[in-house]
Amino acid sequence: ISDYSRSTNFIRTKESAPLVQPAIDYILTTQPCQIDIYLKDLDSIDNNTRLKVLMKPMSNEETFQTSYHSINEDYSIHLDNLCQNSNINETHVLYVCLSNTVGDGPLSFARYFHIQSPAPLNISVNSMNVSVLSPREILVQWNISQILSSINYRIRWVAANETDKEKSLIASYNESMVILDNLIPFTTYKIMIN
Repeated sequence: ISDYSRSTNFIRTKESAPLVQPAIDYILTTQPCQIDIYLKDLDSIDNNTRLKVLMKPMSNEETFQTSYHSINEDYSIHLDNLCQNSNINETHVLYVCLSNTVGDGPLSFARYFHIQSPAPLNISVNSMNVSVLSPREILVQWNISQILSSINYRIRWVAANETDKEKSLIASYNESMVILDNLIPFTTYKIMIN
């Protein structure tokens, strides 16, 4: 019996642009002038691949601000010093993609967020009252020391047992109450205003 096996040639393929589309799990905006972006798990990414972040304010048509970041163990990106431009307290759009020396992969789905500006030192919340309206709704009311038309208020809330899933909304300067809805029944919430 003879072996008629074929000869084997080995060839290395060229590197290609990443094919994986990253998914943004959530964005934290709890600190002034900074955001933390958390991505869902990325499978089998090589060492030459990094994350590319594209963001811009919705109010104008300027080009995206772009930054590159290495991929860390918890698939998060920390961006700070975001209050240096005039687009504070505006809605921003953000995309993330994988990038290497060949090119960029597909963009994530868009995520929208507000950059929180630093709080003025002469304004404070004098009192805050919270009332349960239904198993899924809470009424939050507050009084402030001084009303400024240039200041909005960020109401933040998080379930006591899920500290990494904080939610927030922006209330305008002339509002003094808001209803938080779509809450989990029979759950303790931590509610903050700044």
